Amino acid sequence: MAHPPRPGQAARWRAKEPLLRALGAYQNADGGFGYALDAIRAALDHLESRQQPDGGWPIDWTPPGAAAVSEWRGIATVEAIRVLRAHGRIRTPA
Repeated sequence: MAHPPRPGQAARWRAKEPLLRALGAYQNADGGFGYALDAIRAALDHLESRQQPDGGWPIDWTPPGAAAVSEWRGIATVEAIRVLRAHGRIRTPA
């Protein structure tokens, strides 16, 4: 059963209409959004380029102490590997 629209819901969608039309202007002939794929590829390239010589990834903020650097670099590294693997940039051995 459909729920009745909330007050103001139509106005919110009308406010988003220019954005949705703009996205449609970038749509490829096959229905995809090539510019988004290019942006994702560039972000993945950037993430790969930030890998440090020791194999880990840096943190993007000033830690409160030396111990925090090691702990948070580990978290940043796991997250980077997770993202790269999800996008096929890292292959898992069979």
